[in-house]
Amino acid sequence: MNTKKDHFIYLKYKGCFNIQCSLKTFTTEEIEILKKYGCWFNGLTNGDLTPFTKKQKQFVTVFMNNAVPKTVFEKIWFRYLFRRQKELDDPNLFNLDYQIKEEGFHTREDYYKLHPSRRNRW
Repeated sequence: MNTKKDHFIYLKYKGCFNIQCSLKTFTTEEIEILKKYGCWFNGLTNGDLTPFTKKQKQFVTVFMNNAVPKTVFEKIWFRYLFRRQKELDDPNLFNLDYQIKEEGFHTREDYYKLHPSRRNRW
């Protein structure tokens, strides 16, 4: 599949991409890009689709040669593949709870007593 028409057919019939990792690190815009173009990105990087434009060839080259991603699409797809692989390797790695459960040794008020000028900074 190496013509523009083949690529459009691929996009049309594959439909919405099923994102198979946590969405916590992606913005709403990035999630929409993954849903819309994820099947196509996957087709390009796994060899189902042959790149025919310079940008498509660059996209594939980044993933085949482990190069540094530069475009928005390359960065999003790279982050998706990285995140997916990390979650497959260790599913509990990202199940962290960063909420403060209780005050520490110093309270917020103690901090403001030491640094009164910072109380109304915001």
